[in-house]
Amino acid sequence: MSQYQYIDKVYNEERRLIQQAERDKRLVFFVGAGASIPSGMPSWKEAIEIIKERMDVAPQDDFLKIPQYYYVQYGKRDYTRLMREVFKHKKMLSPNDIHHEIFKFQVSTIVTTNYDYLLEEAAKATYRVVDVISRDSDLVYGFAESKIIKMHGDFEHDNFVLKEEDYLKYAQNFRLLTAYIKALIAGNTLVFIGYSFNDPDLKQIFSWVKEILGRDMPRSYMIVADRSYSEMEVNYFKEFGIELLYAARKITDYKKLKIEKRTLGMLEFLRKEEDISELDKIYQFLIPFQDMNYVHLKYIERAFRLIGVHLHDNKIMMDDGRDKGREILDGIRAIAAEQVALFRERYEVPEKDIEKYQAIYEVLVKSSAYFLAASADREHVMKIPDETEILQQRAISADRIMRAVMSYNMAELRTFRHKNKELLSERNPLLYMEQAALSYHLFEYAAAYEYLQKAAMGFYQQEKFGWYFIAHMNQKYLANMISQGVSPGCTSEDGKRIQKEAANINLDKIFYSLPQIGYAQNEFLRELYTMQLFYIDFISAHDKSEEAEREAQTSYVMYVKTPSISQLRQQVVDSWSYVIKNYVFVDRYREFSRSLQLYAQTALTTIATPDIPLENGALLIGECGNIKVSKLTGDDVFFILRYCSAKNIERILSSADIEIISVTPDGQERLECILNNIQELDGMQRNEIFEKILILLYYIPLTTELIAMILHELTQRVSGIDFRSRANKVANLFSRIARQKYISKEHEECISLLHEYLDSILRAIIGARIDLNEACRVLSNGLSLYNGIRNEKFASEHISSLMQEKYFYVLDVLYPYVDGAARRAIRSLAGKKKWEWDTGTLELFCRLLQSGILKSTVQWENALFDFVKTIEDDRGKVYPSQYESVLVHIANADLSGCFKQRDKAREFIQKSGTPFYDWISDWENFDYANFNIDWLTWCAENLLKTIGKNTRARKKIQEAVRKQYLDGHINAGVMRRYFEIFAV
Repeated sequence: MSQYQYIDKVYNEERRLIQQAERDKRLVFFVGAGASIPSGMPSWKEAIEIIKERMDVAPQDDFLKIPQYYYVQYGKRDYTRLMREVFKHKKMLSPNDIHHEIFKFQVSTIVTTNYDYLLEEAAKATYRVVDVISRDSDLVYGFAESKIIKMHGDFEHDNFVLKEEDYLKYAQNFRLLTAYIKALIAGNTLVFIGYSFNDPDLKQIFSWVKEILGRDMPRSYMIVADRSYSEMEVNYFKEFGIELLYAARKITDYKKLKIEKRTLGMLEFLRKEEDISELDKIYQFLIPFQDMNYVHLKYIERAFRLIGVHLHDNKIMMDDGRDKGREILDGIRAIAAEQVALFRERYEVPEKDIEKYQAIYEVLVKSSAYFLAASADREHVMKIPDETEILQQRAISADRIMRAVMSYNMAELRTFRHKNKELLSERNPLLYMEQAALSYHLFEYAAAYEYLQKAAMGFYQQEKFGWYFIAHMNQKYLANMISQGVSPGCTSEDGKRIQKEAANINLDKIFYSLPQIGYAQNEFLRELYTMQLFYIDFISAHDKSEEAEREAQTSYVMYVKTPSISQLRQQVVDSWSYVIKNYVFVDRYREFSRSLQLYAQTALTTIATPDIPLENGALLIGECGNIKVSKLTGDDVFFILRYCSAKNIERILSSADIEIISVTPDGQERLECILNNIQELDGMQRNEIFEKILILLYYIPLTTELIAMILHELTQRVSGIDFRSRANKVANLFSRIARQKYISKEHEECISLLHEYLDSILRAIIGARIDLNEACRVLSNGLSLYNGIRNEKFASEHISSLMQEKYFYVLDVLYPYVDGAARRAIRSLAGKKKWEWDTGTLELFCRLLQSGILKSTVQWENALFDFVKTIEDDRGKVYPSQYESVLVHIANADLSGCFKQRDKAREFIQKSGTPFYDWISDWENFDYANFNIDWLTWCAENLLKTIGKNTRARKKIQEAVRKQYLDGHINAGVMRRYFEIFAV
C-alpha cells in the first residue's frame, strides 16, 4: 500500500467516525476566529497588533497580556470602545462559505469563541432555529434544539472574554457555561474549526479536556489548514485526545489555495458520504426495522430504489442489465432457500456480507414484499420461500393480537394479557409494550399508559431507541384521546394525572435527541409521529379510489394491469399491519383511519356495481368487462364494519342495482366470528357493529349459522334505544329471509330463537320499553316469516295481556297469525270499542276493517264521513299532510271493499283530485314520471305485494326510489316498504 493510499484509508475512517457521531447526535463543533476571517474579521494575531499600535509596550509573546495592559492603562470605557472597533461590532458583515458549510452538518450544538454574529446569520439563511447562549442565564431560558454557545460572551452583554484577567476569572464569571461545555466535552466527539495552534482559546479548551478525562475521552479532531503535516504536532495533540486532520494531506493543489478554501475543502470532505456498496445501502436503510414486528412496504421500496431495483404490486423486480442487483436478490433468495454455501462460492461473498444478507431477509419477511426477476436465464429467477414458512416466521404475538382485533375477540386479548403478566420483566420491555397494546385494544387506557411508561424505561436502558420513541409517542396519543373525552377504563383522576404527565413529553425534543438509527435520519419515526406517512397514504388512496370507481364503470375488451381496487386494498392492509403489529395507537385517529374508510366505501361501491358485459363482437382476450371487487374478504368485512358508518353502508348498497353481494369463505367466517364476539363489546360499540351487520346481511348470502347468531343477538336486548335503531333493518332482514327461504322447518334452533325474539317484543310492548309503531313493523315481518316456516299459529303467553284497546295496532298485526280463540277475543274487543273520531282513530278503524277484525256498519260510516268533511285540506301547507293521510286510509279501505257505503268513500276520494288515487286505481298503466314514493307508505300491504309482482311497475318504482334516495328526499317508512316488496 502506497503512502497516499494509507492516508486515504486513515482519513476515510476518521470521516466515518465523525459521520457516525453525527448520526448518534454526539458531534459538537468548536468554531474559532479563522472561520470569520474571510468575512472581514481580524485574526487573533492581527487584533493584538492593532492594540499594540495604540500604546507603548515592550515586545510581548503573551497575547493575553497586551489587552490587559491596555485595560489597566486606559480604563474600561476606552478598552471596551477599542475592542468593539477592532472586532467590528455592529459592522454589516456577511457569513462566508465556511459558515454555510458548517450548517450543512446535522450538528445541534456549536461552541464558538468568536464575538461576531456570523454563525447566527448563517443559521437564519438555512432556516435553522437556534438559541444563542452568551451568558449563564441564557441556558435557563433556551427552548430550541440547536444552540450556538458563545463561550467568550459578546459585546451586546458586555461580557466578552479577551484580556488575561477574563481568562483567569472565567470559571467564576461563567459557572453554568463552564459546567455545560465540560459536559459537552465529556460525552461528545469534537471538531475544531478555524483555530491555530497558538490560540489561547484553544489552550483553555484543551486544558479542560485533559482535566476532565485525561486519556479516556471520545475521539476528537482539529482541522489544520495553515501548515504542512508535522508528526511532532500530531503526537503532541494526541495527548489531549485530538486527531489532527491536515488539509495538506487531503486537498489537491493545497499550496495554491487560501486558508479559508482549504478549511472549506476539509469540511466538504468530512460531510461527503463515503462510497458504499449497494448491499450496504440496502442494509443501512433497513437497520431501523430489524427490531420492528412489521415493515411498511414503502420503506422496502425506498431501500431497493437505492440500487435501482423497483417494486411492482409487492414484487421486487429487476432487469437483466443489473448484475449487482441480481446478485443481491440472489443472495436474499439463497438465505431464504438455505443455499448460502452455493451462493458464497458463486459470488465469492465474505462472511460479513452474508450476515447483512441475513439481516435484510429477516426484514423482508416482516413485510408484504416478495421476489420476482425478469430474466431469460431461468436459473436466476427469484423464488419466494413457501408462504406457510413465512407465515410461521411471522407467527408472533403481534400477529395474534391483530387477528383478535380484526375479529373483535376481546376474550382472546384478555387471555393474552393474563398469560403475559407472569412473564413480565424489565429485561423484556417489548412485552410491556405488548401489554400496553392489549390494554389499549381492550379500551383500558389507564393500564395501557402505565405499561407504556415501563416499556419506555426498558427500551432506553437497552438503547432500542425506535421502540423507546414509539412508547412515548403512544403516551401522547393516549393522553390526547383522554383529553377529548375518549377515556374508557380510565377514572377522572387517572385521566387528569395522565394528561399532566404527558404534557411533559416533548416528542420533538425526544426525536432530535435520538441517535441516527440506520441510513435515513430516523425518517420512519418522523413520518410516524408527524402523521406524514398517513397523509401521503391518503393522497395515494384517494387517487386509487377514483380510478377503481372508473374501472368499475368501464367495460374493457382487454385488461392487463393490477386493478386499482386491488392496489388500494394492498395499500391499506399494509398500513393497517404496520400500525397494529408495531403497537402504534393511531387506528382511532382520523389522519390514519380516513384511508381505510375510503377503501371500505370504495370496496362497497365497486362490488355493488352491476357487471357490464362486453359489446357484441368484442374479442375476448384476458379479463374483460368492468373491473371491480368480486367478493368481500374477511379483511374487507372488518374494515367496512370498523370504518364505514351505518348510514354510508346503507346509502351505497340501497342505491345500487344489485341483489346479492358475494363473500369469500373467509369473509363469511369473519362475519360469524365477529357476531360471536360482539357480546364482549361495550353497549354503544356493540350496537353500532350489530346495526352495520344487519345492513350487510340484507345483501349477502345467508347461512343458518349466521341467522341463528343474529336471532340470538336480537334476543339479548330488546330495549328502547337498541330497538329503535335497528327496527327497520330487522324487518327488512326478516322479509329477505322469507323470500329467499333460508330457513325451513328442519332448522329448529332458528325457529326457536325467532319465536323467542317475537315473544320478547311482546313482553317489551307490555313493559312500555319500545315504540309501538316500530314494534309492529318488526312483528309483521317476523310473524310472516315464522308462519311461512312452521305453517302454524303463533302462540305466546303474552297475548292475553295485550287484549286492551291501547294495543289495537299490535293486535292488528297479530290477528292473521294467532289461533281461533285469540282471534275471537280480538274481534270481541274491537266490537266493543266506542269510536270517537280523530285522524288517529280513523286510521285504526280502517286498518281493523282491512284485516277483517271489524265489520263496518252504516252507523259507524255515517259518523266517519261526517268527520271527514270537517278536515281542512292542508296539502301544500304542512308536511306530512293530515288531509292526505286520511285520504290514503279511506282509499285503501275502499280498494279492499271494506265500506258498505262505497259511494261516500269514492266521492271523498275523487273530490281530493290526488294522483295517488289515480295510481292505485290503474297502477299498471300509470305514468310513473309523476310517481311519489311516499305513496308506498300509504298503500295497503296486500295491494303493494300485488303491484310488486308486475315487472314494469316494480322497475319503475325502483328507479323512482333510487333517484329520490340519491337526492336525499326519502324517509325510513318508504325504505322499509321498498325493501320488503320492491328491492328484489
